[in-house]
Amino acid sequence: MKINCGNKLRKILITILLIPVVGILLVILNYRMISFVASGNIYTDSSKLPFHETTLVLGAGSSPEGLWENDSFNHRMEAAAAVYDAGKTKKIIVSGMSNREFYNEPNDMKAALLLAGIPTHVIYPDHGGVRTWNSVERAQNYYKCKSVIIISQADQLERALLLPDV
Repeated sequence: MKINCGNKLRKILITILLIPVVGILLVILNYRMISFVASGNIYTDSSKLPFHETTLVLGAGSSPEGLWENDSFNHRMEAAAAVYDAGKTKKIIVSGMSNREFYNEPNDMKAALLLAGIPTHVIYPDHGGVRTWNSVERAQNYYKCKSVIIISQADQLERALLLPDV
């Protein structure tokens, strides 16, 4: 009895090549589906944004003055100030990490918003927002928010909007 090794080898090689290709295609499909589902709830113009009592600003990191400039941080602070100034929210939760002596996202965000003219009584630092999920969960359970405006970059917003009850 003769075994056709060439045929078996060909099937093994095709399988080995197809597994990563299928995996990559599934990851791409996943990201496309997330973008599609979230797209109707992402605004780039604060005048079109519906009013919500609370805005949640997700941490973006900052740095000591002059070390480096984080455009994501600056854009989020500008967006939060614009949303407040447009009368679209009454209070702002600034959520991020503060686990190092010289790294405190909530305090840095609060300082930036104060410089932008936002009153101190409107800004609520949340030092437990180490990840997007933690920030959203804390807004719901600790700050008792039923719905919030979330300020961040598009890819992070897409993930945040897929969390339950946002």
